[in-house]
Amino acid sequence: MKRLSTARTVGAKKAKDRYSFSLYETDRAIIADVTAALRRRDLPMDRTKFVRGLLHFTSEDDLLGAAVQQHSEDLLKSGPRERENIAERFSVEQLGDDAAKVGRVVGRLRAKGIKMNDSYVLRSQLRRLPPDHAMAPLFDAYLKEFPDGRRSEVRARRRPGKKHA
Repeated sequence: MKRLSTARTVGAKKAKDRYSFSLYETDRAIIADVTAALRRRDLPMDRTKFVRGLLHFTSEDDLLGAAVQQHSEDLLKSGPRERENIAERFSVEQLGDDAAKVGRVVGRLRAKGIKMNDSYVLRSQLRRLPPDHAMAPLFDAYLKEFPDGRRSEVRARRRPGKKHA
């Protein structure tokens, strides 16, 4: 996750807890399909809640494994690389512990000589999602813990003076 600066769309400087992910058209379609499937299961899901929830309940080891597997598959691909076809930069206010988790995965990958970024880690996980019926209980629990998708301290920062449950 590249942190947004106040001067640029993406950069390395922290501006609150907002992070930007580069998404390819394939990723956008995956997110749209899964969020629609979860909404059909009566979960009030949008793509921001989906990304936050996915990074929240996916373990660091699972994120690492998906990224390594995606890297191996990408090495076998011929033709142009997807990175030349970024469809969107999607920004989200990420939970601090979850942002740190993704950062640790990127660090572990780089320590192995695999140069990846936070967006790649997210995209790798998107490409290995379990069926929506398997994810529904996880997102249900996530939404009960974070009804609007954010921790109370993050909500409080956005609306000073208001108390949040």
